[in-house]
Amino acid sequence: MEIQWLHEVSLENLKFGIKADNLIATIGRGGNVPLGFVLSGDVVEKLANKTPDEKYIDILNSLFQELLDSSCTGKVIVRSSSIYEGAQQARFSGLFVSSLNVSSLKSLLDAISETYHSAKSPSLVSYFKKNNIHPLPEHMGIIVQEQIDYDVGGVAHISQNVVRCEFASNNLEEMISGVVAPSIVAVLARGNNEECLSYKIENGAEGVGKIHEHFPLIFNSFQRLLSSTGDAITIEFCIKKNELFILQVNYSSAPEEKSEFIQRDKQERKWLPLENIGELGLKGAAMHFFAREGMFNKSLLLFPHNTEYGEIYKVARKTFTPDIPLTVRFSYAQCLGLPRSFSPTLSDALVYTKDNKASKWSVIMHASMKVSSSFELLVEEGSATLEHVPGMWESDNKASPDVIRFLKKEVVYYRYKSERLCKFSDHSGSYTKNIRRVPTDVFKRWEKRIVPVINLIRNKFADSLPVNIHFVEEEKGGWQFLNLRKGSGFEKQEHIAQDIPIISCVKDLDKWDGESPIRLRLTMMRGREASLINIANKISISPNPVYVDFGVLSHPAMVLREYGVRVVPSYLLHETNSNVSEYDVISSQKDVGYAPQLRIETETQVVKSNDYYVVRDVEPICPNHLLLLSKHRVPSLADDPGAKKLPELLKGISSLINVREWFLLERGRASFCTSGFTCNHAHAHFVPKTFFKDDLLLMLVSGGDPVRYPDLSSALHEASLRQDEYLLFGSEEDGYFLEIPSPRVSRKRRLIRNILEERRKCL
Repeated sequence: MEIQWLHEVSLENLKFGIKADNLIATIGRGGNVPLGFVLSGDVVEKLANKTPDEKYIDILNSLFQELLDSSCTGKVIVRSSSIYEGAQQARFSGLFVSSLNVSSLKSLLDAISETYHSAKSPSLVSYFKKNNIHPLPEHMGIIVQEQIDYDVGGVAHISQNVVRCEFASNNLEEMISGVVAPSIVAVLARGNNEECLSYKIENGAEGVGKIHEHFPLIFNSFQRLLSSTGDAITIEFCIKKNELFILQVNYSSAPEEKSEFIQRDKQERKWLPLENIGELGLKGAAMHFFAREGMFNKSLLLFPHNTEYGEIYKVARKTFTPDIPLTVRFSYAQCLGLPRSFSPTLSDALVYTKDNKASKWSVIMHASMKVSSSFELLVEEGSATLEHVPGMWESDNKASPDVIRFLKKEVVYYRYKSERLCKFSDHSGSYTKNIRRVPTDVFKRWEKRIVPVINLIRNKFADSLPVNIHFVEEEKGGWQFLNLRKGSGFEKQEHIAQDIPIISCVKDLDKWDGESPIRLRLTMMRGREASLINIANKISISPNPVYVDFGVLSHPAMVLREYGVRVVPSYLLHETNSNVSEYDVISSQKDVGYAPQLRIETETQVVKSNDYYVVRDVEPICPNHLLLLSKHRVPSLADDPGAKKLPELLKGISSLINVREWFLLERGRASFCTSGFTCNHAHAHFVPKTFFKDDLLLMLVSGGDPVRYPDLSSALHEASLRQDEYLLFGSEEDGYFLEIPSPRVSRKRRLIRNILEERRKCL
């Protein structure tokens, strides 16, 4: 049984768990580790079970008081160091409890006990079992260290003469947990000249600032460690007043994230392709996008993070009248829950901005709104989900949502039956009131109104789906779009007959076996979304999806999905005993229109290639009326990367259905068609030439001057050089005519279908 200072442990006496042993080895190799001491597993086991010898309490108290006396913060951190933690077969990363801000002997003993017993929770027992580990009672060592109030923190991956650093300008723990992206990523390298240190900024170049001054300290400190091991190393570190402290070390050839599921999520997470995202953060860049697209029409100012307050003051005074109510929001990276103010006057808004803006935060300032409803929209490749709650929808929301699910050939309404107590906030204050259930005709209006938005998001962010969008409805019915972020889908419905236990906090998980279904009913204060990591760490090992109340697009559910947790909205359990009375479920089988690619895939296929479907039109104008659909999400064949293969594809169609000669007709880059969604599904019609006889050219001219091209490739190439709508018609034998209609000419909906209909009437 032992309690020892970290720097006094012999390298031949490493028995305090993998994490502690790595720190002890780091001290032996010249690394600067925060002052602290370690407890061996047998001491921890007796302390946690309240059976220690008194002498160990005395030793513990003596070292603890000495550590507090030497600490600048007067606080310590208590961390786990299991003999299994960090092992190759099972990382246990982030699963054991750690405690911050410990400042008394009682709180130290409580923290030790909590860390030890966290390994006995049903979820951790299940994790041990799955990895075929039978833990010894004394497996858990403990590290007690000074809590550093650092200036900057980061994670470094070191190999040979290269150090790759991810820096956190505010909160290192949030960066490691995946809550926020690194503020700066830099690669430091030593060239042939040993005196020359070079660096490359991979992102965040505008915020390098004083961190640049630390590069030599970081590189030299870590290269000394590498030279004594010969392996790649991953190091969690912080810097205080130009002194570098090593907080955790992983001596291995492959860097590991703090948590396995967070590692997977961070690899999959992509930044959305938005302008000015580096200067404005995700929320600010989203507001810029919405304003440009006409989806936010209030007076709006966006200030990049490096804008001086004097400039903000000057521009705001020129833009807004003194008595206008304003909303002030901040934006940084992908953060949720930053401060926000509904200010009654311009003066109040400016004072709030001055007092609350952090150096890395951009500022969003706009005219306030009277919000009557809040919406979250999830747009996926093959479906979409709209969720609604009356009033404000934030982290502390406790109201169940109304839902519209857009599926391939079905729209489903989940209408909440009862009254809901909902929260409302604006510049005059906050209040709650009961709101009656939503009438069905309102659902129908929402459905019709949201389809163009789904289409726009699919078109603009085709390579980034799924995407989450947050917007609100004003009292007069206008929609104002406020935020979007990279989303993640959720599991399909699974019917479970029995009631599912409800989890409201971390403590509720102590009785969970780690395998059976659970239902999360989580609420939190605004700005505390990062605390969900404690829940996420424990439930990420579940083999089953986790059910969540308050909607799959509520703040807790969104953050848990970003942490990699498989969640299912509880409203999909409407057929179970526990949920049967909460929703009316109305399903309509119909062509929902917003996903034409998916719809056409189900039609009778004649030809299918890597780039195209050729199907029989479901509303044929004449016999053998076919439809060609690109598999790429582009507005026309001229924009299609697979268009070079079209001539070869066309040659094979005739032999398949015994029609020798065809006309191809396309209305490219149109803003509407039968389904209303030409702008993101390139398609063309095939009609037998005999259907037209000699009238094709005459009937298709609609105000332009068609130009003939010898083949399809030439015609499409010319169309690709233009950004306008165009008409394309012709055949391999007759050549292809390209018409760019005059902008002054009105082009009717269903133009090609109307042409074909007119021809049929003439026959």
